[in-house]
Amino acid sequence: MAKILIVDDHPINRKLLVVLLGYVGHELLEAGDGREALELVREKHPDLVITDIVMPTMDGFEFAKRLRDDPSPSIAKTPVIFYTATYRVRNAEALAQGCGVSVVVPKPSRPEVILAEVNRALGTSVPVAAGRRRRGHEPASLATGGPGLPENLSNYLTDVDLRFGFLVDLGLHLASERDPGRLLQMVCRAAQDVISAGQAVLCIVNEKGVVRHFHRHGIDADRPLDSALWPPVLERLVPSWSPVRLLNPTRDGNPAALGLPAALGPVRSLLAVPLVGRRADRGWLCLTNRIAPGGFTVDDEKVAVTLAAQAVLAFESLTMARELEEKVVSLSGR
Repeated sequence: MAKILIVDDHPINRKLLVVLLGYVGHELLEAGDGREALELVREKHPDLVITDIVMPTMDGFEFAKRLRDDPSPSIAKTPVIFYTATYRVRNAEALAQGCGVSVVVPKPSRPEVILAEVNRALGTSVPVAAGRRRRGHEPASLATGGPGLPENLSNYLTDVDLRFGFLVDLGLHLASERDPGRLLQMVCRAAQDVISAGQAVLCIVNEKGVVRHFHRHGIDADRPLDSALWPPVLERLVPSWSPVRLLNPTRDGNPAALGLPAALGPVRSLLAVPLVGRRADRGWLCLTNRIAPGGFTVDDEKVAVTLAAQAVLAFESLTMARELEEKVVSLSGR
């Protein structure tokens, strides 16, 4: 099996690939940005690099360019896969050729797609099930499907216990964040990644219904989503402040069939959970278009509810801390 370096500033994204590729027997390395990745490539000589594009310090494009310019031919020829958000794929493909990258995989993708692209980049056709499973990466009961993917590998990778482990890691990052906007954007992005949704929207309003925070992930930047339209839509979708899972009855995924704004684009499935805390603010986390067929599951709902609870706790703690700091500054100025 191969030695593969995973590069992403988001630990959850790295963990998902590490679990998948580790299960089939690959040796995995991890880096949080392009600069760290370059050092690891020169030190460890991986057979393949899978990298995000938008990262701090050094992004994926700059990393790939510097890799190709390395004076060592063996390092310069290291295969690279761009693994980036679905809405960035078109731009990524246009720029990838310029830095010597021929494969762009949308994030999130089904396990079969990722494994197929990895095999193609490595120039191998070894069946997945024939891979040497690494100790600690095999579930207690795993039905194999012959020469192809294990039948329930996708289910294993989206298992609640596994994803709760990701949420523990996320909780540590939320606790260290000091900006409310960045914190909520982190939650929005994590929800899309962990639940394998096509899009995520997070909205918080004050006691008067005025939008205080609005974040989206996985939605084309050129789609004009009016944040003011979302509170009444989500209040109607989640009338009892309980999680809601819906499938669109229309073949083309017309968002109007679910009462959603047309600018959102086709919506085949939806999962919405409330964000309710001890303060007057309230909100919603809305996920659409689950990558796997059949719509969002009960397990997806459990994970979303847990993530929503984490978001509320972290957001309220940060808000109260900021209010206390403002009071202290105000009193000290008197």
